Amino acid sequence: MRYEDLERMRDAGDIEGLLAVTEGPDDKLRHSAAEMLGECGDVRCIGPLEKMLREGRFAYLRGAAARALGQLCAVEAVPALIETLSDSIYYTCAGAARALGQIGDARAVPPLIGLLRDDKEYVRWVAADALRKFGELAVEPLLRWVREDSGRGVEMAALVLGKIGDPRALPVLRELAETHPENYVRQTAARAIDEIQNRD
Repeated sequence: MRYEDLERMRDAGDIEGLLAVTEGPDDKLRHSAAEMLGECGDVRCIGPLEKMLREGRFAYLRGAAARALGQLCAVEAVPALIETLSDSIYYTCAGAARALGQIGDARAVPPLIGLLRDDKEYVRWVAADALRKFGELAVEPLLRWVREDSGRGVEMAALVLGKIGDPRALPVLRELAETHPENYVRQTAARAIDEIQNRD
């Protein structure tokens, strides 16, 4: 089987055929099939993609499964995606974070907040963007976290709060802008305050 065969399956709406490929021996074709299944909108894909997410031998397979589950807005896969946030391969972790942002299930907010202090800048930015998509659902958890944790990640939390634009964040952001020992955190908090106050 070749990639062109997968394209024919996709174009013909052959979901069963693509699902069979995800169980097959060729990891490159499994990867491509997972990406195509993410575009199909068919809930039959969720179980096999979740299995790939949990059991994929390679990070790129797990990442493809995570992206596809995000495209499908697969609420059923939220627990598996949350587990994947601890994947040792940063781009697989980031793929799960992005998917959770697309799905929008509130269970993902606390673990995504935890990623704001990740060692990898890319992961921090993806987690911040995912949290932004939760809007007001993320505000109180972010504020609690900022109050309890003044270390790494607070700058990203302030950035997200500014992007969300909820006025409830203003007292905490003002405190950061006035008292945080790190200048870059104070500056980010000040910009977030301006962003909230200048929203239409």
